[in-house]
Amino acid sequence: MIENTKIPLNEIGTVYKAYSKYRIALIYPNSYHIGMSNLGMHTIYHELNSRQDTFCERVFFEQERKILSFETRRPLLEFDILAFSVSYEIDYLNVLKILKSSYIPIRNTERSSEFPLLIAGGVITHFNFKPLLRIVDVVVIGEGEFLIHRLMNEFKKFSPRLNRSRNNFLERLSKLKGFFIPYKSRKVISEEIDDINSIETCTRILTKFTEFSNTFLIELTRGCPFKCNFCVTAYMYKNVRFRDYRNILETAKKGLRFTKRIGLIGASLPNYPNINLLCNELKKIGAQISFSSLRVDFITEEILKTLVESGQGSITIAPESGNERLREILNKPIKDGKIIEVIKRAKNLGIKTIKLYFMIGLPGENIDDIISIIKLSNTISKILNPKLSISPFIPKPNTPFEKIPFEDIKMLKDKIKYIRSNLRNNILCSFESPRLARLEFLLSHGDEEVLFHFNT
Repeated sequence: MIENTKIPLNEIGTVYKAYSKYRIALIYPNSYHIGMSNLGMHTIYHELNSRQDTFCERVFFEQERKILSFETRRPLLEFDILAFSVSYEIDYLNVLKILKSSYIPIRNTERSSEFPLLIAGGVITHFNFKPLLRIVDVVVIGEGEFLIHRLMNEFKKFSPRLNRSRNNFLERLSKLKGFFIPYKSRKVISEEIDDINSIETCTRILTKFTEFSNTFLIELTRGCPFKCNFCVTAYMYKNVRFRDYRNILETAKKGLRFTKRIGLIGASLPNYPNINLLCNELKKIGAQISFSSLRVDFITEEILKTLVESGQGSITIAPESGNERLREILNKPIKDGKIIEVIKRAKNLGIKTIKLYFMIGLPGENIDDIISIIKLSNTISKILNPKLSISPFIPKPNTPFEKIPFEDIKMLKDKIKYIRSNLRNNILCSFESPRLARLEFLLSHGDEEVLFHFNT
């Protein structure tokens, strides 16, 4: 392995501390590019470094590079706590690689208190954290912005390098909401923030080496009001919460000191109660606005004008299926006519390209449904240049479709081949690997031992 020196250093907002009592490695088990595109990573980094007693450094997983902290190039064994932020099931495998390459025993029963405490949080813990239960010492269940402070306040009461003290610490955590302790906890009790306006969730380190290059991201909503049967976002949180637009404006003003690009993040932004007012106010203070996602039946002319005026030449929508019958089954009842109407309006206002997300292998799907993807895409291609992203459907835990089996890989490959051979030449199309999708399915439904089948 070579040292991870090729990760870019030209960041705005990086934290360095001369001394703090506790050192925490915040580990994103994927690349810098993906990790720094994650607002949760930014938020926990900020919250931990806001404490005088804590210095939090970041760690990323880059193939063939040594695992060292980003800020001071320290190995993981020099930290008190290793905090994994996991967003995707596939990244469970990178957790194993990180521990092995850092000479840290993978099973929690094989680690003494001489090793750092291992905790895990992130989106993945909302639907299946079982694969981590033989690996980490603590799973954070719920929203980490305030739970991480609760954990640190308990941690500092104990001497972390003594076996007895660590056991007492874990025993104490097992009695608190928001934490699941392997071999100790019996119930999963998640905890959420009542008022998301109490915590500012936005970009903390600005860099061009992310999915949102030099864009200052602000979380607008948390949760989703639409209960699509396949989507984990709708079932992760008890309630849908919206930030006050005045708070968003104040946060945006901070970001505008460094960049004009303001990205609004949320599962379904156009149905935010004050979206038009917010966009107008952001434009008044010089912001160029982009959105993380747009639900087609809530896209208005005002939204499209905002994007065009901000220099956006593309929009992204997710029909999921090529026809209305399957969308009804998915509980996403969007009409083909509405999709075409929005795309025509987008073209008239100056949008040049459109990205479309579809799934194959859906429950009740037949050859006519595959043909409908081709027909709808070909129709759209006569209006705007489309880019398709087509993925195998993966039934996720804690959704209405969790019990549906994953489709046969050969069937998926045949469908991909058929779609590819029947699309118009001006359509760009990418397909997710059926084998990789099946691996994600197995991990998302895996038990406590599933990762050890991959630990070779």
